[in-house]
Amino acid sequence: MTDTSRFPPGLLFREDGHVTDWVLSALVDGEEALLSAEATAHVDSCEECGARLGAMAHGVFALEAEVQEWAKAERARAPFPMVAFGMVGLGLVLGSVGFAVMRGDEWRELPHRALTLWRWAKALVPWLFERMPVLPMVAWGLSVLLIVAVGLAFVARELSKQERLS
Repeated sequence: MTDTSRFPPGLLFREDGHVTDWVLSALVDGEEALLSAEATAHVDSCEECGARLGAMAHGVFALEAEVQEWAKAERARAPFPMVAFGMVGLGLVLGSVGFAVMRGDEWRELPHRALTLWRWAKALVPWLFERMPVLPMVAWGLSVLLIVAVGLAFVARELSKQERLS
């Protein structure tokens, strides 16, 4: 490690001879490589700096525990909505079917078809999700199967074309 990757001497020690909070923060973060051997030796031998290091580490770990508790409470309060998975699945199904069916000049009708599908989806989706809460998972599973089936059909078609050419 070069000297430019270490703390400059002015950041290591205070005027009273003890290490700065920068040094203690680097030690708490496990960044001893940024410090000089003199600064780490001082923290090891000085009771006041050792106590400051302990207090800083305690504060960091206490804050980490509080953040973890808060995150756990937030996940319990607002889990990811299953409707989002259903909408993604529905989009995958519609997109896969649309691309599998399109050929020739039919792509010009795609905006009209998409608008029609959007209108139907806006009308039907709230009604379906109120009555069938498992629908998003089923739609996602079917969309994955459909995508795999379309992909396999495409690969089989390409392989048969190559066999005919050779």
